[in-house]
Amino acid sequence: ARPASGWPYQAVTWAGLAAAYHHFHRESFPENDIGEWAADEPQLVQVRGILEEEPVTPRILREHPLISVPRTEKTWSVLNLRELLIGEQWTPVSGKARLIVDGRLEGVHLGDEVELLGWLSKPHKAMNPGEIDARERLLDQRVRAELHVRKTPDAVVRVELGWRNSLLAWLAHARTRGQRALMEQLPKRKPDSRRPCYWARRPPSPPTSGSSTSA
Repeated sequence: ARPASGWPYQAVTWAGLAAAYHHFHRESFPENDIGEWAADEPQLVQVRGILEEEPVTPRILREHPLISVPRTEKTWSVLNLRELLIGEQWTPVSGKARLIVDGRLEGVHLGDEVELLGWLSKPHKAMNPGEIDARERLLDQRVRAELHVRKTPDAVVRVELGWRNSLLAWLAHARTRGQRALMEQLPKRKPDSRRPCYWARRPPSPPTSGSSTSA
């Protein structure tokens, strides 16, 4: 008699290993991960870390007839945390946080070490059906915290230049400059009040962890 194939058992084994890895990837973090300090209510913190993504400032459509309050520019990135100021002592921390800066963040790039004063919190959960659950999506990228620098990008200070030592950072910086030059040459679109303004309810999609492109 021909022996039975063992592929169903192998498939079950591989599926179990994949599920275990997925659980470990989303749920296993060191004790000093920055997510341990993050809460639903934002708290003001001072941190140091290295930019893991090239800062992105999406272009926004201004003066739309359906928007009563003008929107301001925001810069998006991901910060790999190194230190957190607790009292008067810098404490080593780890982990990543999504970084949101009000305004256009200039002069810093992927690989640079920065120090900033911002509001630390957990990423928001989906509040309505169909809304993107930022907390779940970022957890897949091992990001459990969000840092929001409000009102001014001047609260972000470069501590050490690092992007010139990375080929990936050079490419991201070159692409950033090229895209900005291109956007400055493009004619500005006039807002059309006849079109639904769905994007007004949510900010532009932030970059995902691991990417180094900019707009």
